[in-house]
Amino acid sequence: MLLEKPPTREDGARGGQMMAFHRVFGDPIDGALWTASDPLALAQKVDPKAVPALHFDCGSEDRYGLAAGNQELHRRLEARRIPHEFGLYPGDHGFAYVQTVLDRSLRFIAETFSRFRSSRATRRTSEPTPGTWCPCGTGAGSPPGR
Repeated sequence: MLLEKPPTREDGARGGQMMAFHRVFGDPIDGALWTASDPLALAQKVDPKAVPALHFDCGSEDRYGLAAGNQELHRRLEARRIPHEFGLYPGDHGFAYVQTVLDRSLRFIAETFSRFRSSRATRRTSEPTPGTWCPCGTGAGSPPGR
C-alpha cells in the first residue's frame, strides 16, 4: 500500500481529506475496497499495454509517509517496463509543495493531450480502443525527454 493503513482523523487527517477518502472508500472506510485499489498491487498485475499515461510525484518529507510508497510504485513500474514519470522532490504534502510541482504536472498533461490529439489525427480509419493506448509509451519506464 502507498499508505500502511487507511487514514483517520486520530492519525492527523483533516476533515476535508477524510471527506475525500469517505467519498471514494465509504464511511467507515471499506477495507476490502481500500485493498483492491492498492496501486502497488495493481502495478504488479496490470497489462502494461493497457496503462494510461502516468505521472506522479511526492514530497520527500511527506507528512503521511507517501514518499516510500511512491518510490516503491516507481520501482515496480520500472521493473515491468511500464512507461511513467515520477519525481521525489523536497517538500511536504501541502499547498506549498503543490506550488513547486504544478508546472511539471500541467506540462505532462499538456504534452500527453498533444500526443493523443496527434495520434488521433493520424488514425482516421479507426479509433483507439479505450484503455489500450499509452500516449507516453517511451519504453523501459523512462519518462519522456530523458
